[in-house]
Amino acid sequence: MAILPGLFLEGHCRELLERLENTGVPSAPVNHFEQVFADPHVRSRSLEFKIEHPFQKLLSLIRKALTFSGQAGQVPPP
Repeated sequence: MAILPGLFLEGHCRELLERLENTGVPSAPVNHFEQVFADPHVRSRSLEFKIEHPFQKLLSLIRKALTFSGQAGQVPPP
């Protein structure tokens, strides 16, 4: 396990994911917020919404990907 930190620092995410896939290890990237909100699927499904927050004027969040008819879809503010 001591070898892993060095491997993670060595290459780019895409390269590491490709190496894992080639060896049959299931894997996926963990995105930071900018990547999440820029994702074409998130944008096309309008999954981002904003709420007022005491520490930040507007806070961007991701709504559930699955919704049912008649469902409000909003998360109550904190």
